[in-house]
Amino acid sequence: MVYSVLKLLNSYRYIPIVFIFYFIISAVFRFIMASDHLALSSNTFLYGFRMDLIIISLFSLLSLILFTFNLHKTNRIYLSIIFTLFILLEFINLHFFEEFDARLNYLFIENLVFLRQILPMFIREYSASIISALIITPLLFYLSFKMSALFFKTESSIKHKIMLLPFLIVSLLISSRGSLGHAAPSPSYYSWSNNHIINEISNNTIFSLLSSIVFHREDKLYLYGTQPETIKKQFRQTIRSPLKNKKRIVLTIMESFGHSFVGSLGGKNTSPEFDKLSKRGLFFSNMYCSSNRTNRGIEAIVSSIYPFVGRTYLKLPDAQHGFWTVAKSLKQKGYRTVFLYGGDINFDNMRSFLLPNGYDEVIDASNIGIDTKPFSWGYADEDVFNKALDILKHYEQPVFLTILTLSNHKPFDFPQGRITPLAGVAEKSFENSIKYADWALGKFTKDLIAEQLYTDSLLVFVADHNPVVRGNRLVPLEHYRIPALFLADDIEHKEITTVTHQADISPTLLAAAGIEATIPAQGFNMLNKEFSRALIIKENSYAFMKDQGYVIYQPGLQPAGNSALFREGLDLIYNSYYAYKNKTHE
Repeated sequence: MVYSVLKLLNSYRYIPIVFIFYFIISAVFRFIMASDHLALSSNTFLYGFRMDLIIISLFSLLSLILFTFNLHKTNRIYLSIIFTLFILLEFINLHFFEEFDARLNYLFIENLVFLRQILPMFIREYSASIISALIITPLLFYLSFKMSALFFKTESSIKHKIMLLPFLIVSLLISSRGSLGHAAPSPSYYSWSNNHIINEISNNTIFSLLSSIVFHREDKLYLYGTQPETIKKQFRQTIRSPLKNKKRIVLTIMESFGHSFVGSLGGKNTSPEFDKLSKRGLFFSNMYCSSNRTNRGIEAIVSSIYPFVGRTYLKLPDAQHGFWTVAKSLKQKGYRTVFLYGGDINFDNMRSFLLPNGYDEVIDASNIGIDTKPFSWGYADEDVFNKALDILKHYEQPVFLTILTLSNHKPFDFPQGRITPLAGVAEKSFENSIKYADWALGKFTKDLIAEQLYTDSLLVFVADHNPVVRGNRLVPLEHYRIPALFLADDIEHKEITTVTHQADISPTLLAAAGIEATIPAQGFNMLNKEFSRALIIKENSYAFMKDQGYVIYQPGLQPAGNSALFREGLDLIYNSYYAYKNKTHE
């Protein structure tokens, strides 16, 4: 029986040969690209191998099925086409990379649309390459078709191969994900450097082309049937502050820590530690988030940009480098910038967005270096805060540390024995997970004081979103309300009750840290300007708020609320997108 299975598996020996052959070809082209940019590194090829594995696994699925049903000639033609296409695209990519410092992307597709106009230029500039391609392409197909006959001599029983087929398909599907984690393949899978050119070399040409097509489909501004009255060419404001310069800045983005479960905002009494801290610092009690997604929260908090109706900036192609974050300004001031997360940093394309946009280092579950075991979503908040404490103790230079928590994320896993579970609800419930996250936050603050790290530090706590967004209104405004808190020795207690937004965090953070900088932020420094404005996106609807009222709008419906605010909110959406698209948010 074992012998029969091994014999059957041996009949599929052509698949690993195809894999190895593709890895070698891809590595050769990657070597050529890397050598020109002095980017030769083991990481370049290690991450490149991962991307190659995703693509070759995906394209091998059809070949596997054809082989199972003994359709060998069709399979040989398919593999020869794929092999020829791979090599041809790699050659084209070398020229594209030389011109644009990027692998083939949607710009290549757009150029094909205007082929008649640009063909004369191509012929003039790349005549030798075009002639070579016309000769080599049919030759490659012919040679690969002939060589493939060596692997398709044995006729195995279709019935026996069908029994093995599900196992092989599952194996290829797992390989095509490139990970056993939560995150689907994205640019974060190959982004390991702060240099976007090095990351592009680590990428895969086919993946780059396919993913850019998908991203381009999402990279569109949802039009409401009316153009903006004014487009600001550039958002610029200069931050000045009389406060002392802080050596340590810690920005903690708290998962789902919205008003519903925060006592000091009138929610459930599940946040006693935060409630006590809110009586000490600068407390924002009427702040609103961009959306009900973490990625929207991150973009607003670290980039001070309002959302638009479409995809998050974390996943849009033109925001993968040259996009402003508060880390970029602090890095220019000599701070070591670190992003710390207890889960998979590839999720929501965070790594690809953060590393080229100002963060020196990203630490996640794969390199966090702690002894405790992670839960299903990642490491518990207390473990992440302990790691943060270790980072702050050992960095000599000024450090800006951004922490993203996760313990109050489904399925609400957290260590036992830390809190007394609330009565009347399941132990693994949102209420208890919030109470644990609050306990961990309080412990972290106490540890900073005990380690004498609180002095000369700025602590900022802000939620990414509220966990509950259901309501009778199209955009239930009350469920987008979140807390934010600034703590430092030289910040006196004050509660800001005016309408504010996550986009106000970064400008206020720079001022509270005693940093002077000119930034393209769309939010405001709330230390010296209590400006009233918030923008919320829910699918294709938006809500715009000021102290004097709100407007909620969905295409096809009349604006609800204060219709006088309709135009102002809409202009803010357009201006946010145009700042991104015209590369002025940098």
